[in-house]
Amino acid sequence: MREKISSYIDNKKLEMIDFLKRLVSVDSSSHYKEGVDRLGKILSNRLRKLGYVIKVKENINFGNVVVARLKGRGKDKLLLLGHMDTVFERGEPEKRPFKIKNNLAYGPGVNDMKSGLVSLVYALESLHRVKFTPEKEIVCILTGDEEVGTPASRSTIELEAKDSSYSLILESARESGALVTSRKGTGMFLLKVIGRQAHAGVEPQKGINAIYELAHKIIELKNITDFKKGTTLSVGVISGGVRSNIVPDYAEAKIDLRVPNDTEAERVVKEVKRIVKRRYIKGVEVKLIGGLNRPPWTKTEESKELFKKAKKIGKELGIEIKEESTGGGSDGNFIAALGVPTLDGLGPVGGGSHSKEEWVELKSMPERTKLLALLIMELTSMK
Repeated sequence: MREKISSYIDNKKLEMIDFLKRLVSVDSSSHYKEGVDRLGKILSNRLRKLGYVIKVKENINFGNVVVARLKGRGKDKLLLLGHMDTVFERGEPEKRPFKIKNNLAYGPGVNDMKSGLVSLVYALESLHRVKFTPEKEIVCILTGDEEVGTPASRSTIELEAKDSSYSLILESARESGALVTSRKGTGMFLLKVIGRQAHAGVEPQKGINAIYELAHKIIELKNITDFKKGTTLSVGVISGGVRSNIVPDYAEAKIDLRVPNDTEAERVVKEVKRIVKRRYIKGVEVKLIGGLNRPPWTKTEESKELFKKAKKIGKELGIEIKEESTGGGSDGNFIAALGVPTLDGLGPVGGGSHSKEEWVELKSMPERTKLLALLIMELTSMK
């Protein structure tokens, strides 16, 4: 059966590339619900043909959640997770259409994570073609808001994860080919400072400069970063004021947080709140919105054993499987935090995510799809 699975996937390489082109061509920006839902319908139709029961959970502001379910003979469950949205603005696929150069495919979302969605479809299709009957139930969740913090679909993910035996995440493998066995926790803050306008030349003393207050706080926020501990806090976007001759009554900063563990998360959030509470400019108001939105994912003995299974299958396929930790978060963080053994990076090898140079290695697509298929078969064969 294993040989038949590998042979089937090898014969589908060109078809997989065509399907990848089709998915990349669908504009599925996180903020373009219509496009994300269009992609959801394409994937739902493919999984429905394999016997999966499809349930679509409607969202108002973001793409709908697709839950595809294939019953097993037992009660246990394997959870497969992917996201359909991309980080790019609406219209990007038209500006940068799918292209192939030197055995690499380029295009918005090609690596993060439409190639992983292709691997998911063809891995499950290969198991269907060899008439594999799982002992465990297989549940696939496809979300449309991962790139904006998973506000609408987190509850669905956690509900399905609670009684899952294992979880596999279809984000891409690292550029080195490594799988992901741990991720930092991530947070997002919006810091707002409210002052009072005045004429900058005639009566500046009557104004309360919101930008000055924000500037002081930015310096303090910078000092929270501790590279030795693996903690980073980055002020990535600032804005404020309307004209140079008006004392600015408003300024804001958007802040990114990455922490390796719960202890650091607690320390950093406490420090941020202390900085927010302190005032440098008399009369300003300060508001903080946000916090930790993905818990840290640390390795457990169970997750280590799951990686060993993938490594063993990789060896059978002639692929050396390594592991890495990463500062980037994924929806796998939510699942791992519930104590479910989780393995990420099971999509094809790629890099440049969130940039115009995003790429995926085409020769890795059948290799990694075979790895995924055989890992699904092994995990769902276990009683």
